[in-house]
Amino acid sequence: MALPNGAGIPSSFLRTYRVLAANTVRQGMSVVFSGTDVVEAATDDQSIIGIAYGAPAGTWPVAALGQVEVVLLGSPCACLVRSTAAGLTAGGYCCPGAAGAVDVVIGGAVLCNVIGQVLQTATAAGELVEVNLGSGGPTVTAA
Repeated sequence: MALPNGAGIPSSFLRTYRVLAANTVRQGMSVVFSGTDVVEAATDDQSIIGIAYGAPAGTWPVAALGQVEVVLLGSPCACLVRSTAAGLTAGGYCCPGAAGAVDVVIGGAVLCNVIGQVLQTATAAGELVEVNLGSGGPTVTAA
């Protein structure tokens, strides 16, 4: 069973950003900068900054120009991440996608920013599962 999102995450790993006009951000989605605001990552090769984890106003999704708390990529903590319909495999690694995180094989034929190591299996679209962000990092390329 997943921990409550953000349970035990130190404030030093969090940043609050404004959601870009005409956009929304869902809980557990990878986010990228668009100017000084943030939007959901649309592809696996974007330079994500972290995972949308908190809605200071208390409502998901966070609407345009609203505030969203982001757990920074690479922070040594576990965070809830949204899965795609394909699901996520515990013990594997995941990358961002437009509908949520997807499994990725390190050293495989994919160019992406690794979010981290999956700690729970997800079997349904939109399911929130824990991912170790500390094992994520910058772009991984195939040989």
